[in-house]
Parts: sequence; structure tokens; C-alpha cells
Amino acid sequence: MLTRAFFLALALPTAAFAAPDAIFLGGKVFTAEDSRRTVTAFAVEGSRFTATGSDAEIRKLAGPATKVIDLKGRFVTPGLTDAHFHAEGGGPDVDLSKAETLADVFAAIKAAAAKAAPGEVILTNSDWHEMQLKDQRLPLATELDVVAPNNPVVVVRGGHSLILNTLALKKYNITKDSKSPPGGQITKDEQGNLTGELLDRAKSFVTMPSRPEVTTADVITTQKVLNSYGITSVRVIGSYKTNSPTSWKLFQEVKDKGELSVRYNVFLRTNADA
Repeated sequence: MLTRAFFLALALPTAAFAAPDAIFLGGKVFTAEDSRRTVTAFAVEGSRFTATGSDAEIRKLAGPATKVIDLKGRFVTPGLTDAHFHAEGGGPDVDLSKAETLADVFAAIKAAAAKAAPGEVILTNSDWHEMQLKDQRLPLATELDVVAPNNPVVVVRGGHSLILNTLALKKYNITKDSKSPPGGQITKDEQGNLTGELLDRAKSFVTMPSRPEVTTADVITTQKVLNSYGITSVRVIGSYKTNSPTSWKLFQEVKDKGELSVRYNVFLRTNADA
């Protein structure tokens, strides 16, 4: 059955409804309608969907100049929006994005420690969250000590927490007597021992390495990853790459190249501490 919108269109003058520019057949099309979740075909005129339905229903709409495209079973969805976007990847440091357990986290850090020189700081990227882990919790400093006994470890958890092992706590002069700054917290357990977590403003105890400037190539690469998941719009909450007025021009440059495939809503910071 064709969409209700299409049937309403039939009531208007025939001249207003030319054959679609293209029809797409043989797919799995999610329409986002409560009553009919998927169909197999749709028609497009210009940049608008004009009808959805079965292959037979949509094929009838084609005119002599209509392009017919076989989806070959591919899934089609309306563009998705990521309302809290940072970046599609966390950067060059230890990647925890695929971790499913704390054991996976520890294994990745242990592998990095095996390649690092004694005393070299091991840094993870932020592309993970403890809720993706079966353990549903953050690692502890003492646990990180086991897998990296000779290296300071800084685990970056999103934009709000750092988790340090004992050597890292010593490196940055953080002790049980250190005072939590306003808007931050040096987390302790019930016995008053440091857990290793520095929350929000307490992250300022740690000097993080600088990162290379983002380029238009980075933006385009990110868009390709987003588009591959069906994401066509993002709200950028915070990112060293795209969170300052000076980097905003990158989006305009990509647009000028005709390669903008994502709609951006960006929270711009003029003061990273604000």
C-alpha cells in the first residue's frame, strides 16, 4: 500500500505530479512510521521522497525518464542525528572503543605498556564508556598498576574523567591530602584511598599532550564514517578538533568544496574552562 501522503497527493491536479526522477526497488526501507515500519521501495523527485511502498506499487509511478535503481536488499533509513557528538574516533592513543569488559581494557593497556619505555606515560583515547562494559564500572588505580607497573597510565573516559594508576598519581603530585578543586573531585573509596579518578575540574592536575590541528581531510573522513552508520546530522558538544571559533571555518571550507554530507550544530567554546 502506498503512503497516505501519496494518496492525498492524488487529489491535486495531475500536472503537479510528474513521474519521479528515480525509483528504488528491492530494499529494506525503514519509513519511521508506527503503522508500517518497513517497505521495499520508494520514489524520489529532486531531493524529496514522494512515495514509499512495494516494488510493484512504486514501479507503476515510473515514467520514460525515471531512473530505476535496484537496492539489492540494502537497508535504507531516514538520516539519523547524533545529538551528543565529539568525534567518530578517539585519536591515536590506546583504543578502548571495542572493549566489552574490564579485562579487555586491561589487555589493551598491558599491550601498550609492553611496547613503552619505563616511565613513559600511557594514554588512552576517550572513545569508550564504562556502560559498554559488562562490568559496568571504571577501572581502579590498583588494577592499572598490575598491567602497567612501570608506566604512568592515564585512562581518558569521555570528557569528564581521567583514571590514573599509582605512578601517574605520583607523577602529577596527587595524594590523599590533595584538595579537590571547585567543580571537580579527586575520588576516594570508603577507606579514604585514591581510586585514581579525577572528575571534571580535577582533571586540571594532569598536563595532557597537545594534539595536531584538524584539517578538512579529517572532517571529510569523519563524515564518511558517520554516513556509513546512516548519520546525517550531529550536534558537536565538545571536541579538541571542532570546538573553537577558529576551527569553524573548516566546515565552511568543506562546504565550499561541495563535500559537506553532514549538518552541523556546534557548541563553540571561547574558553575551554568555561
